[in-house]
Amino acid sequence: MFSPLCAAACYNSIDSSMLSCNDTASADAGAPSPYCLANNDPYLETLAYCMSQRCADYDAATLEAYFQTNAPGNYVDQPAPKWTYQETLMKMTAAPNASSSGSDMEMAGMVMVMDTPVLVDDATYQLQYRTLGTFEEVEINHERYGLVLLASGAAIPVAASLLRLLPLPVKLTNWVYGALINPPLFGSYHAVPVLGVAIIPTRGQAIFILYLIVVNAVLSFVGIWSASSSSWYSSDDEEIAIYISNRVGVLSFANLVLVFLFSSRNNFLLWLTNWSSSTFLLAHRWVALICAVQAMLHSAIYLYDRKVFTGTYDVQSQEPFWIWGIVATVAATAILFASVVPLRRRLYEVFLVTHIVLAVLMVVGCYQHIVVHFQNVYGYELWIYLAIAVWVFDRAVRLARALKNGVRRAYVTKVDDDYFRVDIPSLDCSGQVYIYFLTLSVRVWENHPFSVFSTSARFTAEQAVGGGEKEVDPKPTVPAKPSGATFFIKKQGGMTALVAAAAGSASGLLVLVESSYGSSGKLLQEDVPEVSVQYPNIVCIAGGVGITAIMPVLERGQTAIKTMGQPTSTTRKLFWGVRSGELVDAVQSAVASETDGECVRWGSFDVEISIGKRLDIQKILEAELRSDQGTIVVVCGPGSMSDEVRVVSSRLARAGALVKLVEHAWVL
Repeated sequence: MFSPLCAAACYNSIDSSMLSCNDTASADAGAPSPYCLANNDPYLETLAYCMSQRCADYDAATLEAYFQTNAPGNYVDQPAPKWTYQETLMKMTAAPNASSSGSDMEMAGMVMVMDTPVLVDDATYQLQYRTLGTFEEVEINHERYGLVLLASGAAIPVAASLLRLLPLPVKLTNWVYGALINPPLFGSYHAVPVLGVAIIPTRGQAIFILYLIVVNAVLSFVGIWSASSSSWYSSDDEEIAIYISNRVGVLSFANLVLVFLFSSRNNFLLWLTNWSSSTFLLAHRWVALICAVQAMLHSAIYLYDRKVFTGTYDVQSQEPFWIWGIVATVAATAILFASVVPLRRRLYEVFLVTHIVLAVLMVVGCYQHIVVHFQNVYGYELWIYLAIAVWVFDRAVRLARALKNGVRRAYVTKVDDDYFRVDIPSLDCSGQVYIYFLTLSVRVWENHPFSVFSTSARFTAEQAVGGGEKEVDPKPTVPAKPSGATFFIKKQGGMTALVAAAAGSASGLLVLVESSYGSSGKLLQEDVPEVSVQYPNIVCIAGGVGITAIMPVLERGQTAIKTMGQPTSTTRKLFWGVRSGELVDAVQSAVASETDGECVRWGSFDVEISIGKRLDIQKILEAELRSDQGTIVVVCGPGSMSDEVRVVSSRLARAGALVKLVEHAWVL
């Protein structure tokens, strides 16, 4: 920033207001312009002589580079000085003998004019050296701690995921998950918002969130000290306040990168860790809150300083950099209020648009605030570039995933008044996808998440629009490659209601499918759990259309039996709670199922379907979880069902039952 510091101290010790500048730019600005500084003989000679006396430890090349770059100022497009550093020294016939304090300088009326080189006095130089040195060291700490925040925010999820590979006793790991990772932080709610407004994190999520809060609080104040009588500030208190404001400003920029990273569908941390997208989205919201609070604190401190300490608020508040800073801060604050749970869930389309618009305003405001004020000199804009790069990467991969599948036709079939089946012929995908319905709204950029109903049943466009379903061979067979993708959706408000209205259309709907998301791209995946010697049992619990996310588990469980054999007394069970008998018929018609009296089997899984009646989660888990054999519990359904499974399974794990919980959830 100020390298070499001795040269920068010389530069700052020269009162450029004493220069005689006749150019138009200086007259307009009320201060010497870069053109004036680059061509003013007394100024150049004063600076060069001071550097030659104060920077004896530096080689000529280093001093020459500083002179050429900084003598005219700190602007991007500025002229070079008319002489080099060495030429300037050679043109001086004698050492300056007048002090820069002005006692021996010529007086022109009440204004001192520098018409000959002057000698920078020691007191002035030492004050500037101390001021710049302290500022530089504190600024370096700003950037250092910003990097610490960014690196740790990305590294901790990876490190935490790798801990599961340690050869720890199964019972110890099981207890840790049951006591410290899986349960809600307090109470019995996680997926269901408390009072409809607050998402309570799990204890594992809370540990990470607590780290983010604590590290941001600590890094906001450490590594900050006063220069003691700075030339820039009226008091040590003002100096410390400005340093804190600058620190939280930089930390806010570092957090902005994490905000974009954690919210990305193509977040590389999703590929490297076993953390779920819902965990990263929750972290995204907390980091966004911290980022906005830091932006508000940064603005508030500078507002107070300009109002109370310097009295320059009326002038600076009209400057473009100040206005852009206000735009960024207001946009960051508005995002918080526009993202509250009730609005996000009830008016998702409105939330999506406002979220994007405000995010763009915030990023543009941050960028303009920095570039207009500092002219790309100090590198603060690199944080903004990094945040934009994360966003662009995510959007580019999204576009590539969608264009890979091309424009398709989706055929909608009514199951009952609430549930609908969507078939997209010849589409090969799995896990979760995002579908763009191109003809249902002018907002073609809107997309909605759906879980692929994994099935090998073939169908035709005629069957999809109501031509009837072919009978499925009741004997499980090795499936042929699916001829398309099937989804079951529940009609709600917004886009799903428009999709439901298209049921029975022979021409179908034009769609883009962004696929595939889920465990297939993870190095440490747990979305579709693998049975093992420690955890040979699988119990799946589904609610409503949550059955679609359970289907890959059923298929994987079938494959595991073929590859590792059927252990003695293992469990393969599916419990499905659903309100619609028609949905049950539609699903069962598309799977290889067997019925023996009241017993239903889908492949290797015993299936218990409860129509119109809540599943007794506690009774099911108490009966199925064991202490001698581990059980993988997979749940996908309404938030209340997922929360009950989470609480009960965690309690049983603490009591000794071996259980591994996997929750599938779309978090809005």
